[in-house]
Amino acid sequence: MKSFKLLAAGLLAASTLVSAFAADLGTVYITGSSAFRASTHNACVALFTSGSVQYGYSGSDITAATYGIFKGTLNDGSGDTATIVTSFNGSAAGIQAIVQTTTGGVSGGPADIPLIGFIDPATTLAANPGVSTGLSNSVTHAADVALSDVRVELTPFMRDSDNVALEAGDSPVGVIQFYWLKNNGASASISNVTHQMVKAAASGSLRLSFFTGNDADTTAVRIVGRNPDSGTRLTAFEEAGYGALTTATQYLPSGATTTTAGSGDITSFSLWPAETVLGIPFAAGNSGYSSGGTLRDVMKRTSSAGPIITYLGRSDAVNAVGGSAVILSYNGVVPETVAPFTSFINGTYPFWSYEHLYYNDVNPSASAVAELLATEIKNNQAGASGIPIATMNVKRSAEGKAIIHK
Repeated sequence: MKSFKLLAAGLLAASTLVSAFAADLGTVYITGSSAFRASTHNACVALFTSGSVQYGYSGSDITAATYGIFKGTLNDGSGDTATIVTSFNGSAAGIQAIVQTTTGGVSGGPADIPLIGFIDPATTLAANPGVSTGLSNSVTHAADVALSDVRVELTPFMRDSDNVALEAGDSPVGVIQFYWLKNNGASASISNVTHQMVKAAASGSLRLSFFTGNDADTTAVRIVGRNPDSGTRLTAFEEAGYGALTTATQYLPSGATTTTAGSGDITSFSLWPAETVLGIPFAAGNSGYSSGGTLRDVMKRTSSAGPIITYLGRSDAVNAVGGSAVILSYNGVVPETVAPFTSFINGTYPFWSYEHLYYNDVNPSASAVAELLATEIKNNQAGASGIPIATMNVKRSAEGKAIIHK
């Protein structure tokens, strides 16, 4: 009985100590890659103790939501509480938000920090285990953490000398898969693309003869693609050796707008209009859709004006296939869309990149949460959006670089 009392007293003292030093870390703002939001949101839930966590999101599915909010006591034993809000707006936009720069990576000071829409951190959420749905972004704030499909150096926003972006855990948190596709009803001769074909398409000079071997097949094969904010685009062009930041030639199909996919048969194309993305002006042809979901719906359309090829992440690619688009082999290798993703894991299919989690060190609380989040994604959640790094038999130093065995 005496030992029980001593144990009980010890436990009470320990709990009192945790309580005495526990703190409210405030709000941590997360942005960046929409392609990895399922893994990120699952990890956010897992960061809190099951008895304390409260969360909500936009839409009806946490894994596909653009905006999320999570509150509770962190499960790291500290007793600390925190609020996490998310807003997924693209890899390059996420990098820009973290390095807090103007175009070209030149610091302009706090006035140049991009403000992003988030769910209000003060939102009252349903008590655990209730979940609040249908929430929307109602406040703007600078970001602390960003997920990115590409390295900082592969975006227009290089590291700022007075605010360096740090990679949590000094390594990526997962692997993300990408695919080349042709649109619904495109020529049966288009079954495989090579890196040379991608270069030709990106420069506006790909013809059907590249696929048929018949020089008389002069029909243009066009890219309808993403804007320069997209990690998918940056990876696609870097992997092909064209260059992530090289000017490209992409098109807008008839019946569509810059924000909608349109419907029915495509009868003509125009160069994508000149526009400014993330404060950077892009000439006609060098931009594209801001949403992979809109692009996937374009690929479900037929085109009497000539075939389309494009690049998509796994979930959008699978959705497009459901609308009769077709996934192409790349350099002769057919990629899998379901686990175990053998061609990715063994290195025979190269169109993939690492998912990075960056943060800045302005907010110490955000830095601590970023490290916890990176560990949770890497060890337990990466499979929701991509491939866990631990299951890969190969590795590479960066996007487009040589793949070698571990």
